[in-house]
Amino acid sequence: MMLTSYDLPGTPEDMEALGYLHANCGHCHNSSVTGKVVAFPNMALWSVTSAEQLPDTPPFLTAVDMASGYPLPFAGAMRIDSGDHAASTIWYRMSVRDGTQMPPHSTEVVDQAGLDMIAAWIDSL
Repeated sequence: MMLTSYDLPGTPEDMEALGYLHANCGHCHNSSVTGKVVAFPNMALWSVTSAEQLPDTPPFLTAVDMASGYPLPFAGAMRIDSGDHAASTIWYRMSVRDGTQMPPHSTEVVDQAGLDMIAAWIDSL
């Protein structure tokens, strides 16, 4: 069967956020690189065509309301704290360029439009 479209589940805002995370984070944060030479947390931010509902997507299953283990923005933070972008490690690391940022290399300016969109999406969860 030939894939003729790549529809993501959820609202248009969900689809936009999943697409952003897939394109900007999923190339490193996915199950094919976990456990290799550079150890990434067990977090998959890429999208898959098999997910029929938002809670079935890899970002939702591995990041939403999951303990971060990373000390910023504060100890005990969630990767994505549903309803609270400012308490979400993913949003925090996207928002800074201080050596703890994501993506970690070759980014000198925060993507403010992307950051605002991810903040609104997290707050909507």
